[in-house]
Amino acid sequence: MVGKDFACPLHLIFYQPLESVTDGFKMGNIYIAATECLTAKLYDAEYIADKFYPRHLTSEKTNKLARRLAKRFGIQQRAICVDLDRIPETVLRVKEEHPLFWCTSLVQRISTQISLSEIGYLGLAFNTTSHTDNIPNLACQVAIKADIKPDVMPEEFVNYGCAGGLFPIQSAMTYCQRNEKAALVLVFDQCNYRSRHDQKSDSFESFSMDLKVNLLFSDGASAVLLIPERMRNLFEGSLARVEEILTDFHLSDLIRFDNNRFFLSTEVKDQVPTLVANSVIKPMLAKNGLSSSEIEEWAIHQGGSEVLKRFLDDSVLGLTPQQLSRSQQLFEKYGNFSAPSCFFVLDSFMREDSVDKTGTWGMMVGFGAGFYQAALLYRWE
Repeated sequence: MVGKDFACPLHLIFYQPLESVTDGFKMGNIYIAATECLTAKLYDAEYIADKFYPRHLTSEKTNKLARRLAKRFGIQQRAICVDLDRIPETVLRVKEEHPLFWCTSLVQRISTQISLSEIGYLGLAFNTTSHTDNIPNLACQVAIKADIKPDVMPEEFVNYGCAGGLFPIQSAMTYCQRNEKAALVLVFDQCNYRSRHDQKSDSFESFSMDLKVNLLFSDGASAVLLIPERMRNLFEGSLARVEEILTDFHLSDLIRFDNNRFFLSTEVKDQVPTLVANSVIKPMLAKNGLSSSEIEEWAIHQGGSEVLKRFLDDSVLGLTPQQLSRSQQLFEKYGNFSAPSCFFVLDSFMREDSVDKTGTWGMMVGFGAGFYQAALLYRWE
């Protein structure tokens, strides 16, 4: 159970830095012990465009435009949770695409590496979901269905945009440090469940925005297991030790829903990368005496190729194409997963078992609507 020094609720303390000392308790090392990811069913991107904009519901011209734009986006496959054969209806393809199934499936995978009795914290983050029975909240339902018995209340971080998954990571770290038990964070999004297919009545501006959105997102979920120093010897090989996490917020509605329609300003690609670099990335690098060139593993949210490429500019961050390559590759492979996107990149680094990474630095970067933003610095040991 939680000790007496943990009197403050999690949501009031998760902004504390990793190395802080509270009530005489020295914060210890935290490790990323395991990651897992899953996707909805994968389809060829041009096939999805054809299904989202079928000739019998739109027109030959619209169908050709959608397929041409899908090809230009350069996304190979997209993960879609909805039944493409029932568009314009929005229904899940199968019940196993429900987020409750996704989350419990991820918990089952994690349970092969650690006893669920060792997990004392469960955090969940998402923006868009097909889930409707929301009392008790989905985090509680996952804990019940997966047979997790957390020491503290399960937490949900809803509508924190594409940075959402890093906020429960912050709470999870605090829990691990104070309680010497493991913490589990689950992150998912089902953006295609809110796809719009009523093009005939839309203005050209709304149609154009819907077209871009409908061809950009994928649906999927991820899990991250964090452990304290006490549990380090339970896991063989190198692990990524979390050095620090930093979050920030700048009020803006350049990314928003407007009358139930997703809106993404053209200013995002110019403003957001610079904001993220100046607010969370550069301050974290400076505090740890690092330069951007010393970070080999960059797991950056894949908001799109134009957004990612801004981090190459010297005026923003000056990354090399090699540093950005993994995030770019994941975008080209799947598109934008929203909240779990940077977790998919992290997972790809975590699975490189054959590579000796001792001493390698890495950083996760998430940012999105609000603007919420966060960065996590880690080092392999």
